[in-house]
Amino acid sequence: ASRQMARRNEQFQALYQIVIEVSETLSMKYVVQTAATQARRLVGADMVALRLVRGELLVLLGSAQEAEGDAADDSEIELGTGVVGRVAKRGKINRIDAGAEALLGRGEGILEASSGLVVPLIVGARVVGTMECWSRTPGLFGEDDEQILEMMASQVATAIVAADTHEATDHQAHHDALTSLPNRRQLTRQIGERFGRALADGKQVAFAMVDIDHFKRFNDEFGHKVGDITLQRVAEGLRSTLRADDFVYRYGGEEFTIVIESADADEVLARLERVRAAVARMPLTGENLEPVGPVTVSIGFASGPQYGTDCEELIKLADAALYQAKWAGRDQVCDYTRSVLTDRSVEGAAA
Repeated sequence: ASRQMARRNEQFQALYQIVIEVSETLSMKYVVQTAATQARRLVGADMVALRLVRGELLVLLGSAQEAEGDAADDSEIELGTGVVGRVAKRGKINRIDAGAEALLGRGEGILEASSGLVVPLIVGARVVGTMECWSRTPGLFGEDDEQILEMMASQVATAIVAADTHEATDHQAHHDALTSLPNRRQLTRQIGERFGRALADGKQVAFAMVDIDHFKRFNDEFGHKVGDITLQRVAEGLRSTLRADDFVYRYGGEEFTIVIESADADEVLARLERVRAAVARMPLTGENLEPVGPVTVSIGFASGPQYGTDCEELIKLADAALYQAKWAGRDQVCDYTRSVLTDRSVEGAAA
């Protein structure tokens, strides 16, 4: 009885600390990692996972486990299916004392799981997610564990919703609504957090400005709705053609910005040529499915640290190279290092 009371006191002290920690941050990653790690320590589970309700699905937020092989499966779980899905659907705790593995649905639990404790994360009257604990030890979880995790879950649920709302708002503020690309504000943020530092450290960073050729005339001839579709399709083309570690932003209007790290000018040129060619091949139709186009882009780029370590200055140089590409006939890529810019070339480049 004394040992049980001591453990109970330790759990309450740990719970108090957890609540303070998760309540003082709007970082989803920190909330999830702290909650999963501390919940596993509180009840001695082999693995603890947190999931969030998205529509009719539960998506994995993160997990904590002793063995790397016990990491939670990131498969989406339908509400109402499997042990975890039913808890999310019904909003009631489910404790399994033995034979858990035979009851698990796809993506749930751990290999050879014997006991489990799944707690709904509830805010108001709404289930927003689940906290699931699994162990290979039969009967590991008792009523005390249910109570402590239920108290923890209410605080964690509130923290997760707050973090999710904050991240959604932040995403909206830093992404373009039409194309879903990061916007100019996000570019400015990453210049300060990443690209500027890389250039200061002597690393290669190239900035490219991309402009849809004759977009105003295109917009006037086919209408703004087709113009919007064109912007979306070009954005998709940029995303799909570039590598996963390249960055693309909607700079404004019909202009996009691409940032490529750790590549020399020849490699940057090759990547941007692939982008240009991919857009030129892109089929596009109007509101009545009539062929529209062709759509082409002009691209100018400038590489650092060869031509500077100031990101804004490199963007200006890339913009100058873009004007040179337009003046030279459009539908081409122009490297600032190979450009000879004159007042005439800038003046002669139509938007």
